[in-house]
Amino acid sequence: MQEADVRSERRPALLLHGSSKHQDMCDNAKGLRAFFDAICYGPKHLMIFGGVCPSVTSIIAESLEGWNLVQLSFAATTPVLADKKKYPNFFRTVPSDNAVNPAVVKFLNYYNWSRVGTLTQDVQRFSEVRNDLTNELEKADIQIADTESFSNDPCVNVKKLKDNDVRIIIGQFDENLASKVFCCAYNLNMFGSKYQWIIPGWYQGNWWEQANTTNCTTKKLLTAMEGYISVDFEPLSARQIKGISGRTPKEYEREYSQELQQKGVEASKFHGFAYDGIWVIAKTFTRVMELLRVKQRQNTYHNFTVDDREVGKLVLDVMNETNFFGVTGQVMFRNWRENGHNKIQPVSSYGLYKNMPQYSLSSWHRPEDVFDAARPAEWNNPAIASWCRGFPPPRLPRLYVARCMGLFSPLCPIILSPSLQRGSVPLAAYITLCV
Repeated sequence: MQEADVRSERRPALLLHGSSKHQDMCDNAKGLRAFFDAICYGPKHLMIFGGVCPSVTSIIAESLEGWNLVQLSFAATTPVLADKKKYPNFFRTVPSDNAVNPAVVKFLNYYNWSRVGTLTQDVQRFSEVRNDLTNELEKADIQIADTESFSNDPCVNVKKLKDNDVRIIIGQFDENLASKVFCCAYNLNMFGSKYQWIIPGWYQGNWWEQANTTNCTTKKLLTAMEGYISVDFEPLSARQIKGISGRTPKEYEREYSQELQQKGVEASKFHGFAYDGIWVIAKTFTRVMELLRVKQRQNTYHNFTVDDREVGKLVLDVMNETNFFGVTGQVMFRNWRENGHNKIQPVSSYGLYKNMPQYSLSSWHRPEDVFDAARPAEWNNPAIASWCRGFPPPRLPRLYVARCMGLFSPLCPIILSPSLQRGSVPLAAYITLCV
């Protein structure tokens, strides 16, 4: 706030929704109580900054227009909030959960993985992402062999995926149910070189220990999840140019890390989006005050007053004109779809594979809705090429076996025999076997 230079005796107050004073704990009643208390007892607010839990945020965001308020969130990622007809006064600096889907499809296409299945926890947040992913897959002509949803026990659905011979499984579920999924996968032998799991990348570290409520040991879970691919958006931009704060994302990250060490607190993956959010607020209020001063000068012969509705409309209009480069990338709201930089990384049970860098995919959705994929150099990294070679996990057992010796990978590189190289045998007519 000090950097943004919004200190003023007359500055509009902010309601920090979800602050320690009114921690809603994802409880709708407590969240609404905090909201109404803030409005009732003041001071007067022009904007809500925050909102994390989808249910609380969506309820408040739907009522903003009636209160002449604008809300800016740095952590609410649920796709449903992208509906501007329903939530015209809601904005966010963080991408929607749907933002990773184009990157996943691009990744599948690049390696010619054309047949997948989905496994989704039956809650709105994940169902919305699955529905959007289904549309993206269909547009890319990627076959969805099976679509499974579950509420609590995923084993029946995991078994259906196996029965339908699905080898590439895109999962949408929280970390508490992830342990159940991989326990089922272990018991059904759905792991190793014959299967590839793709799941969210926002789980807490060592989630298989923290959230394990199954009868599977940690060792079994680690065996089943070996080599899964995680997908998430990048917390900071990879473009190292100075933004509105005068810092590059790397410079900001160094200062943020120093602050964490000094204060002894843990990092948040949303810190960059919160930081950019403060700049959005500062620029918005600065511009609104400039416009009000202009109106005041134009009304020198009359008493100049503005009501809440006029100020709220000004704040909304100025928010829609936001456009600057922040530490998370380009920050703008008008005529842009949900956006973000995404990262895809292969993960072993002991962390990232050695010599296997995570890599980013730029997925900015411009007004003309053009997907800007990562540079070919990033996709053709030798480490990545040696990891999958463009071949999907094999389906039903075939005739030829390609062996790869001593490799630490769920997807072995294929050593093509002369007959395969000449094309006399279809590429589907083999399986890989790690020994």
